[in-house]
Amino acid sequence: MVVLVCARTAWRLHESGELARQSKALQRSPALSTMRLLIVGDSTAVGTGATTPDGSVAGLVAQAFPQLHIENRARDGAQFGAVLAQLDGESRFAGCKRCEATWNA
Repeated sequence: MVVLVCARTAWRLHESGELARQSKALQRSPALSTMRLLIVGDSTAVGTGATTPDGSVAGLVAQAFPQLHIENRARDGAQFGAVLAQLDGESRFAGCKRCEATWNA
């Protein structure tokens, strides 16, 4: 029984890793974009497990707002503290030391 549980766990870990390797964060840059959306986060924001990038949360938002420019910086396995690194280069969030102190507490 224990061997069966261990084998099943190993298989599930392998499958999870494979899903993460295959996932691609949806990016959109329409020529006449009227709005911008920056997405940060973990596998949910990447769309891991979705059949296609269009089936991810970002993909569903893109379908609802076709003129939306989407920059998706999310990464599989990201933890809460990685959000600041994902925001790196976004001038509106530069120098957010109060947020950093709160998130790292």
